[in-house]
Amino acid sequence: MQYTSSACSTNSQGGPSANALRITHQLCYNARMVQDIRIADVVQLRKPHPCGGYEWRVVRVGADIGLKCLTCQHRVLLSRRDFEKRLKKFIARGPEPSADILNALRTARDESDV
Repeated sequence: MQYTSSACSTNSQGGPSANALRITHQLCYNARMVQDIRIADVVQLRKPHPCGGYEWRVVRVGADIGLKCLTCQHRVLLSRRDFEKRLKKFIARGPEPSADILNALRTARDESDV
């Protein structure tokens, strides 16, 4: 399927056309961008942990995000949606995945699409 400028077209009321909505839905599950989260990222959340700490290290990435408080070492599991809502800023970024890992993930994804 080719994606052309028709994905940005509007209907007579000024909203997105049905074709644009369909193509947007095919590109990703949601019209918003998915946050790039890496293992070993250090993040600051909007509200402090009861121990008083604001900083957390990402220890698990998937549908849920695993976090470890850097003050008291308590571990929590947040849904990706809750994590993105509570995230204030990245303090330090974890290492980028190597090209080998990215290629393996792409291959696995392509094989599952067949």
